[in-house]
Amino acid sequence: MLDGFLKLAGKYNDLWLIVAGRGWNDIDRYISTINSFPSDIKKRIIFKPEFIPDNQLGYYFGSADLLVLPYKRFDSQSGVIMLSICYELPYIVSNVRGLTEFALNEELVFETVSDALISMIQNVLYKKHIGDIKKLARDRKKCILGKDIEKDY
Repeated sequence: MLDGFLKLAGKYNDLWLIVAGRGWNDIDRYISTINSFPSDIKKRIIFKPEFIPDNQLGYYFGSADLLVLPYKRFDSQSGVIMLSICYELPYIVSNVRGLTEFALNEELVFETVSDALISMIQNVLYKKHIGDIKKLARDRKKCILGKDIEKDY
């Protein structure tokens, strides 16, 4: 994910990366990688490898245009997908057993290689597919909650 961000951030000056939540292995490796980036790119990374309290979730989900789940293995106890749906935040997922079932559609599943991830992010954010994906995210929320949210509020 970090290598992919480095490539994309060099091309798109408005791209930021938020890496948040607990469950990180070998944090020092990630910090070292981030510190090796050019300063103009490094300053566009928010790195919070810790539990995010409920009262701060809105800040992170509200700041994002896309949630990327580049998991190599999926822990079904993760609540990040359900939170993403609640915040109507579009998401893309890696092709990992147990995770692909949550994909908004099959076109939003990427292989766990950097080039596939880079291509997916670029297509979603910069080739203007984000509106279609936001509709999919809203529709998923309606489906999960079993009613039309917008009519109730």
